[in-house]
Amino acid sequence: MPFGDPRAQKRIIEFFNQKFNLWIDFYDLEERVKDQDKRIDQLRKEDSEINRSLRMLEMGISLSGEEQFKLVTKVTELLEKRG
Repeated sequence: MPFGDPRAQKRIIEFFNQKFNLWIDFYDLEERVKDQDKRIDQLRKEDSEINRSLRMLEMGISLSGEEQFKLVTKVTELLEKRG
């Protein structure tokens, strides 16, 4: 799997697809987004700290710099191990 966030990649490509009428097929990228979502859901079930941090973000509550760093580091490490 290529490095990066497939959801972010999809949004960027969608922008250019709409702007320039490129008629891009998003099937493979959508599958990568679904796979990433499943893996993050599993991480949330396995790690209460990840779940708590993500819930805070979903509720519009900002994380401290330290909390952000911990979350990104932990999620990246776990996704790379499984990926």
